[in-house]
Amino acid sequence: MLAAVVLEPGKLEIREVPVPDLEENDVLIKVASCGVCGSDVHAYEGNHFRTTYPRIMGHEFSGYVEEVGTGVKDFKKGDRVCAETNIPCRQCKICKSGLPHLCKKVEVIGFNRDGGYAQYVRVPAENLIPVPEKLTMDQATLTQPLGVGYKAVVEHSSIGEGSTVAVLGAGPVGLGAVAAAAVCGGRVIAIDIFEHKLEVAKKMGAAEVINGREEDVIARVMNITGGDGVDAVIECAGGSQHVTIQQATQMIRPRGDVIVVGTFGKGGTPVRLADLRALELTIKGTRGQYKMYAPCLEMVASGKIDVNPMLTHTVDLEGALHGLELMAGKAGGQVIKVLLKPNN
Repeated sequence: MLAAVVLEPGKLEIREVPVPDLEENDVLIKVASCGVCGSDVHAYEGNHFRTTYPRIMGHEFSGYVEEVGTGVKDFKKGDRVCAETNIPCRQCKICKSGLPHLCKKVEVIGFNRDGGYAQYVRVPAENLIPVPEKLTMDQATLTQPLGVGYKAVVEHSSIGEGSTVAVLGAGPVGLGAVAAAAVCGGRVIAIDIFEHKLEVAKKMGAAEVINGREEDVIARVMNITGGDGVDAVIECAGGSQHVTIQQATQMIRPRGDVIVVGTFGKGGTPVRLADLRALELTIKGTRGQYKMYAPCLEMVASGKIDVNPMLTHTVDLEGALHGLELMAGKAGGQVIKVLLKPNN
């Protein structure tokens, strides 16, 4: 099969590689669609803490069951599926406590286990989620970043009817958080420095948008909230954004929640500890979309959330590097989400 292989940081090649062999409880998926993620950009550049090389990246994907292992009973050839990204050990104390996605020995598809930048990907059957017939495979793929935002909202905040929430960063994950918070009844303020992303945020449920290049973000948030501050801040910018965490602690009400979703660089990020203490704030982290695929697929299938505005670009397998450049902002264009089609 053909795959886009990152041999080492900064070096990607399209190569012929063996189709993965299946173990008893594995399923082979023919990849229909694979999201190119900001985390993939970090991994390609050598800045993702979990990535090992050489690596076939790609953790956001949907596809069709091609073959099943001898022990698999719940799936058959042709089934439409997407997949949870984490493969935990299932034996450690953390796994047995009900938090397998935080397993210290976890394999993560696309980072330290091969993923969907290939014609086929091997996945444990227990990681698979059926895709409703109402959904396209592209929509199914886009529910992964939606699931990351949804998990931040429903597991780590008390956002509900009457709440006000600020989402910092309107990339795919931030837009997922915007949509999830809006569906839960929150009044959402989306913040970014790119106008085209803010326009999409409006389509996905933001009541207010703020362009950080053009406005004083803190002052505008305080004006919108009558000086009270928001009930929660969801930080989805990540990268080397030293500014956003400090903004978060200045725009939130006392005893509010700051939820950190974005993946930060290796250098660390300063926090305004005076705000943390004076306002009795809680800063929480959240990772991935564990257990969120199924509810997100249902919300998209029912029409509660429309993920289509996120889809701006597609590339074939030969265009994998171009897809990464698009997501990194190095190839121009008004980019939100790039989908890679390995079997086109």
